[in-house]
Amino acid sequence: MRETIIKKFWLIFSAILMFSYAGFAGINIAGKISDLQTTEGISDATVSLVGTNISTQSLADGSFILQDVPRFSSGFQIKVSKSGYVTTYTLLGNIEDTDISDISFPMFSISVYNMMPSVGGVPHTPGKGDITGMVNLEGSDHSGVRITAKYMDTNQSAGTIRYIGENNYPSSSLTSTSSNGMFVIYNVDASRPIVITGEKSGVILSGCSVIGYPDSITVASIETVQSKIPISGIVCDNDDTGVSGVNISILGTGISTTSGTTGLFNLDVPPISYGRHYETIKNWIY
Repeated sequence: MRETIIKKFWLIFSAILMFSYAGFAGINIAGKISDLQTTEGISDATVSLVGTNISTQSLADGSFILQDVPRFSSGFQIKVSKSGYVTTYTLLGNIEDTDISDISFPMFSISVYNMMPSVGGVPHTPGKGDITGMVNLEGSDHSGVRITAKYMDTNQSAGTIRYIGENNYPSSSLTSTSSNGMFVIYNVDASRPIVITGEKSGVILSGCSVIGYPDSITVASIETVQSKIPISGIVCDNDDTGVSGVNISILGTGISTTSGTTGLFNLDVPPISYGRHYETIKNWIY
């Protein structure tokens, strides 16, 4: 009798384990690593999920699959590296409950990266990071957006911004995006969170939170949103009494307000975009 009970217990316990494993098994993320200049696949590139032990190598055609990525997670970055290329980071954003495929990760070769200053870019400062980004407005014309990049901890400007012209080269004379919507932020401090925002009359744009890495490129994106997010609250002291005249700000955005006589405050904040796995920074260096 005792042996029968034990066997039943282990059968039930094993079933629970199998159910748990099936319910919480990760998803697969598949894509392709390619040379930004030639668009050809890059083999033997190391593709890894930052902060985890999940990694793989790209195949001969540049394709890869990251397996067992945690479901319903957010904020993960994919790191792609290979000798002869600039290490590239891309923020995945929210991971849902289904496999992700057809992600495109273009990489700068070192030679192309070093050529950038001669075609309108900014010379790279060793130890700093660069950010390449794209504004996605509704329709095909992504022009007229003025980009701002600020360090989250100090609200000070981050790096040097250049917009990519219609000739697909960075330009020091442009003051906003051209129709391709692309921009570069050169020489940001490594490991300091940066908030990138866009401004265009009549359009509400999301923000983008990114981190630059030493001698690497981080990919970012900003997109059109329907409305801002209202945030309200009350500032209280230890006795739960409202405190007036307190400054409340959203780090890195310049958005702020002051609490009223009862401690109440209201803010309208654009949502933060964490990148989209289907976006590609276009080939703008020949």
